[in-house]
Formats: sequence, C-alpha cells, structure tokens
Amino acid sequence: MASHIEACPFCGTEHNHISHNMMTFFVVCQRCSSSGPRRRKVDIAIQDWNQLSTSQQQSKHITNKTQHIKVLLSQLNQLEREVKNVLANSKR
Repeated sequence: MASHIEACPFCGTEHNHISHNMMTFFVVCQRCSSSGPRRRKVDIAIQDWNQLSTSQQQSKHITNKTQHIKVLLSQLNQLEREVKNVLANSKR
C-alpha cells in the first residue's frame, strides 16, 4: 500500500491530503488545489498521484538537460567561429 504522498507535480508543495467524494478517493494539493485521479481505493489514488509527480519531475529534468545542451551548443558554435577567425587571420 502506498502511504507516502509525493509533492504536487504542478506547484511542488508537499502540503497534500486525501479527499473523497461518494465512493472515490483522490489526492488534493492544498496550495494550488490540483487534484489527482479519482480511484475507488485510497492506495491506488496515492499511487497514481505519485506517478504523476514522478512523471512531472522526469519531464522537468529532461527539459533542464535540453536547455543545458542548447547552451553548450551555442558556446561550441561561438568557439568554432573564433577558431575560424584566428585561422583566417594567421593565414594573412
């Protein structure tokens, strides 16, 4: 049974609680009011919320890595231009 509720995948807070409506349970973020999928069992509701959180964190990690790669490529292109300029000036 999943008992630990992960941080909100949308705002990052750990202030989340279990809520219920009729015969379904779901996790609700107390800061941004986001809610997880409604499930008939509490442990499945928590598990699915945690999966959302994990997926969101992985997505942010990939985005950060992609941005870092873009910066490195830009720096590499700048270095390549500088090397070409140096070589062109040395041939004169």
